[in-house]
Order: sequence, then C-alpha cells, then structure tokens
Amino acid sequence: LQAQGVEHATRVDDLTNGTAAIRFTTEDTHARIKRLEAAAALKELREERRAIIEWLSPLQFLRRQSDIFNGKILMGEKLLDSDEFKAWSEARPWILVGYGMPGSGKTVLASIVVDRLRKNLKPAGVPVLCMYLNYKERNQTLPNLIGSLLKQLIQFEDDDFRSPEVRKLFREAAREASPLLDDLYEALRAEVMTFPRYE
Repeated sequence: LQAQGVEHATRVDDLTNGTAAIRFTTEDTHARIKRLEAAAALKELREERRAIIEWLSPLQFLRRQSDIFNGKILMGEKLLDSDEFKAWSEARPWILVGYGMPGSGKTVLASIVVDRLRKNLKPAGVPVLCMYLNYKERNQTLPNLIGSLLKQLIQFEDDDFRSPEVRKLFREAAREASPLLDDLYEALRAEVMTFPRYE
C-alpha cells in the first residue's frame, strides 16, 4: 500500500511537472511569436523608410559629401584652425563664402567644413545638410533639391521619422513618379520643426 502511495505521488509529481513544462513552453512560444511579429513590423517599417528615401529625390548629396571629403581633413586644417572659421562656427549661423578659380579646391574645403560641423553638432542632435550643385546636372531641379534636404533630415537618424508628414505624403501620393513641390515644402517644414533650434 505504501509503494502504491509513492507511485501515485510520483505520477502526480510527473503530471504537475509536465503541466508546468507545457505552460512554460506555451508562454515561451507566445513570447517568441511576439518577438517575431515585432521584428517583421520593424523590417516592414525599414523597407518603407528606404523606399521613401529613394522616392523623395534621386540626388545623393550625402554620398557626394563622403566621396569629396574622403579623409582630406589635412587639406583644410588651416581653414579649420583659422580665427575666422572658429568665429563663424561658434556664432549665430551666417553665410561663409569661399571664392576661387575652378579647380582651386572650394568644393573639397566645403566638404571639410560640412564634416567638421557634423562632428561638432551631431551630439547636440543638430543635423547639417549640404548640397553640391553642378550646372551640368539637369536633375538638380527645385523639387529634387528640396526632396534631397528632406532626405538628409530623415537619414540623420536611423530610427523612424520624427514627423508623420513624410510617411503621409508618401502613402497619399501612391508612389507617384515624384512628390509635388508644395507637399515637399510642407513635409520639410514639419520635419525641420522637430529638431532643436540652433542659434
């Protein structure tokens, strides 16, 4: 009789442990499903973000900035160390003009300035936008230029858009060939307003 009681207790323990294991496995499965759903949703958002960035403008000024700069910091040390540059970069934003003959290095110096400003201002959450214009490039239209600025703001951070206007513009346009200029202005304004003012 005592052996039967021990055997019965063992079976009850086995059933209890089995039930706990099933409950644990079910909870674990639900948690995994939620993680997979979240990962799928994140992937979908990233794909949409990438499509929006490509749709906004064919111009690639960030890539051009990188290609022009490409470690040429030594060329611009004299400029970056000058009192004029320091006063300009530390004061209220104003225009810095560089003159020179074609091929004298103005574009490279501009890329060095953009790189320095980005390094100094990114920790404060302030984006630095750039454009490199070339009269030979016919696709540098006003909508493409505005779209490029908007694209750079979006690319400033790797997460979701700060303003819902860009996604709304993309979805409402049903992926037209290109966004309308007025819509681009509105989306750019909305996105700019989400960043801290730099004064």
